[in-house]
Amino acid sequence: MNKCFFVGRLITDPSFRQAGGVEVCDYKISVRTRGKNDQGYPNSIIVKCTVWRKLAEMCKSFGLYKGQMVGVTGMLDLEQYTDKNGVLRSNLTLDVDDMDFIRLGGDMPGAAPVRGDADDMTGMPAVQAVQDPGCPF
Repeated sequence: MNKCFFVGRLITDPSFRQAGGVEVCDYKISVRTRGKNDQGYPNSIIVKCTVWRKLAEMCKSFGLYKGQMVGVTGMLDLEQYTDKNGVLRSNLTLDVDDMDFIRLGGDMPGAAPVRGDADDMTGMPAVQAVQDPGCPF
């Protein structure tokens, strides 16, 4: 079974295109991993994400942007190619099945403030729920 879950920040603005009459959205996310590099920054991996059909249309209408945090689920693949210098390169690619738009305080105007403490797992600010006044529950 090939099912992967990632939470990360967009490192590129999304690009939108049509493929066979179907809406497609492409972007890259940076996902933190364990440890730190030589400069003291957290290690991370880059995952190329491809979103199809209605979910891609939702990305366009929602206004997905570079720096936004997202949660994605899908099938992981390894894309390999030879660059112009003849060096074999590879990219992690994710064919996205499901996606969550994660808002942290300061990410978007009107977003709920972030608590002062950090998430123990990631060291990132803890997420605080945003209450929608139109929500019946």
